[in-house]
Amino acid sequence: MFAGHVGAALIVKRAAPGVGLGKLVAGALLLDTLLGVFVLAGLESVKVPDDFAALHFLRFDFPVSHGFLAAVSWSLIALAIVRKKWGNEAGNAVGLAVFSHWPLDAIEHEPELPLALGSPMVGLSLWHILPLAIALEAVIVAGGLVAYWPVGRGRRPLVAIAAGAIVLLTATQLFATGSPSLRVEAVSWIVTAPLLGLLFGWLDQERR
Repeated sequence: MFAGHVGAALIVKRAAPGVGLGKLVAGALLLDTLLGVFVLAGLESVKVPDDFAALHFLRFDFPVSHGFLAAVSWSLIALAIVRKKWGNEAGNAVGLAVFSHWPLDAIEHEPELPLALGSPMVGLSLWHILPLAIALEAVIVAGGLVAYWPVGRGRRPLVAIAAGAIVLLTATQLFATGSPSLRVEAVSWIVTAPLLGLLFGWLDQERR
């Protein structure tokens, strides 16, 4: 799930119109940033399956970033930090955006998301029907744009274009056949949240 997380941030924005969209997008992608950090640190791991050319997705061992209790913990940490700096509405909204990552990933991933350390794994494996998974993400983004439109303060058409481009980028997963560099993937996970946060934060700024 990639585009779907951006869609979730757009939906949260509707519930908290006073919170900058950039904060919500960065929050919705925070768990992937942590995944990249923990992979490079050796705390979590990613595997390229032997049949990657047919599957088009990776397999993960990521209890510290993507376990259910871990997601709750990271959400509460983000909530506390943002609430202290920007107030209750921002903290609550960012905390919700961070946690939204987990149920969306649980829909698409194979059973590899633990509820807690040593617990059974969760995952509905929608990635095995990848066109349907991409379609679901597109629907979430479309719903997010519908929710965002009445409360958007800035360049709403450009927000829609950026979100659509992310859907198209996600759809390239359908054609992934070459074995990716896991180090490059980890770095990309680390930088994506802050970069998209800056982009959507700028696009959401009220024009003067």
